[in-house]
Amino acid sequence: MKIIIVGGGPAGLITALCLARMHGAEICLHEKQGPPAYTSSLCAEGISRDMLQRLERHTGFDSTPFISRAVCGIQVHFPGGKCGYLHQPGATLERTAWQQAMAEFAGRRGVEVFWESRVSGIDELDADVVVGADGPASRIRTAIGGTVDMVPAVQYRMNLDRPREFLEFFIDERFYHGKHNDGYAWIFPKKDSFNVGVKGSFEQLDLFLSAFDIRGEITHRGGAPIAVHGTRFEGTLDRRKVFLIGDAAGLTNAATCGGLNPIIACADFLRQAVGWQEEGAYTRLIKTHHYDPAYWKAVRHLFYPPDATLRALGEILNNGPVNPTPAMAARVTFHPGLWVYCGRLLRHLKPLKQVAW
Repeated sequence: MKIIIVGGGPAGLITALCLARMHGAEICLHEKQGPPAYTSSLCAEGISRDMLQRLERHTGFDSTPFISRAVCGIQVHFPGGKCGYLHQPGATLERTAWQQAMAEFAGRRGVEVFWESRVSGIDELDADVVVGADGPASRIRTAIGGTVDMVPAVQYRMNLDRPREFLEFFIDERFYHGKHNDGYAWIFPKKDSFNVGVKGSFEQLDLFLSAFDIRGEITHRGGAPIAVHGTRFEGTLDRRKVFLIGDAAGLTNAATCGGLNPIIACADFLRQAVGWQEEGAYTRLIKTHHYDPAYWKAVRHLFYPPDATLRALGEILNNGPVNPTPAMAARVTFHPGLWVYCGRLLRHLKPLKQVAW
């Protein structure tokens, strides 16, 4: 079986490594960049340790040397100055070095990598299976009739004097915008710097820095769209089976719109689907998981409510852990106007923690 993967970012590389476990598969990966200029696209670079361990189990690739900063979990800042945190060990990556190492590892595992290779369409690919890992503007997705929504995101690399124990999220109506009226800001620590960004524009990012009095040297600026709400994950064209993954598929984390964790999960789903050779198997696996865009639509309103709700949540958490204990349930129940909202949110905390951030 010949498998061609279009795109050599994390989605393409991790898929290649998962598929390399299949006996008898001939795997080719096409990447438009070429070494030594091969670099990562914009990314906040945060990932849970659980998912890095899952990546190693599925592929044999050890990401430990490419961890820039280990963190204890995530910290959410609410309007009114309160916050809450979720303990789940994680890390930020040196993503360009991580990708370069995965590309070398893939070559050792028998994957043939074609550098500086631009693929304009499926017709030119001689393969039994084609995997579209070609990013938000995926030509492979267009060929099978899939669509995504694009969410703008921008980021500064900054030198800051602040704690580095958590990945920090700032949720506030002032960050809401766009078709879905949502958004947030983030500060993710690295070894010697911080990734500071927003779902939005550079103007909104500058307003965030000003509103929270965040000051420091800006050493790098970047922006890129996030693809969400994918409508198709697979198809068939001229007897070629076609799969989509990553931004090409519009698969993101339901709470954060992060992309790395869904890639790691869905790459293994894709491997299983290729092995089974059953129509729709990949889509079924995705839809049984909380990376399904339909699940994102079902829960997104829980993460981007009005400021009054966010402020009340902050008061309940009161700078403590997000921990759905009976004591917290009691505080929610007796908080005026909040018990219905929090009851719904608490029901989703366990599955959202399982899919990680």
